Amino acid sequence: MLCISNIDMKKYLFAIVALLTMTIGMMAQTTTVKGILTDKVSGETEPFATVRVFKSGKTDKPVAMFLTDLEGRFSHEVKGKGKFDIVFSSVGKEDLKQTIELGSGGTLDIRRPRSAEA
Repeated sequence: MLCISNIDMKKYLFAIVALLTMTIGMMAQTTTVKGILTDKVSGETEPFATVRVFKSGKTDKPVAMFLTDLEGRFSHEVKGKGKFDIVFSSVGKEDLKQTIELGSGGTLDIRRPRSAEA
């Protein structure tokens, strides 16, 4: 006959709850935000611009922050779903802000020209 004590049962229950919690965390929506940043006037790419992603309306702390590469390209995974504000900034240029919608996972490709010099 199999006998399980209360202590063993609590250990098993804790292990099951821990596994479920980890599984739910791994299922969080992740979307790859990628694109290329170019100057609207000159058509040149914007290398090493800072890209910050904020939950829409909450500009105090970015949920992601990264740089464009030498050719102005960027690609970064962002967790979460809903509306987000993506802000591009570089020296001598006005910040460019765009609202994006994340939630289906996969890839969101942004190809928006940058505004002219300030």
